[in-house]
Amino acid sequence: MNYAIYPNKTGGTARNIIVRNSKGRGIAVAGQSNVVVDGFYIDGTASSGVIVLNDTSFNTRVPDNVRIANGVIKNAETVAPVDSNRDGILCAEAAGCSFANIEVIAPATFGFRSQTSTRVTASNIRVRDNGQSDGFNIYQTSQVELSDCHAENIKGYGFFFGQTPSVVADNLTAINVSKSSALHRAIWFENGARILASDLKVIDTQNPATGYIVGAYQDTAYTQRGVLHGVLYRIENGAFSLQHGSTKLNTQDVLTSVP
Repeated sequence: MNYAIYPNKTGGTARNIIVRNSKGRGIAVAGQSNVVVDGFYIDGTASSGVIVLNDTSFNTRVPDNVRIANGVIKNAETVAPVDSNRDGILCAEAAGCSFANIEVIAPATFGFRSQTSTRVTASNIRVRDNGQSDGFNIYQTSQVELSDCHAENIKGYGFFFGQTPSVVADNLTAINVSKSSALHRAIWFENGARILASDLKVIDTQNPATGYIVGAYQDTAYTQRGVLHGVLYRIENGAFSLQHGSTKLNTQDVLTSVP
């Protein structure tokens, strides 16, 4: 914790943390900067499994340079009484945070979520078997880089990017997603500005298929530019669909089937 009314003392390291059946969060970094969390196992929380945030209700500072890696989060937001922040991983109103090598299993809602933050990077984050909502939801985050991330057996979108000006997405995989969504979107870019997306994979083995759409959309107030390069897909009981509503976002090598 780092409260704005006290001297700004920053820094902290936590390793090899185990949390089971928490009536609150699993691991929280609220207003604190220059933090490393390396190695953790969380099973059962009432609130988010891992959260990095500017907690305005307690007048904290804005967290920056927070690095969280090498962990497992199971059954986030499933311990009663459940809280309003119900994510496997949540980064909210942070200046800069990174996440790497984390498996998120059976969260009640979102697997990985970033909102109103400045810089977020995520590498090798694997989300599966959520109760509702999206696997990855990135909203109003100024700059995001996702690489080698995986969403499987997801109720909502596999990956959603909304009002995020700068997106770099590489090697994203969506498997059997959008299971409770009539929109059938596996990977979706909406109302951004600069997008560089490459090596996207969409697989659906269900009958009928639910998550088979990759696409981009923009309202009149937005212009999405960049390149969407390389989509591999295998839809066993349906057809892949590219929905392209951003005229300045170039698509290359999209219609390529997975062997």
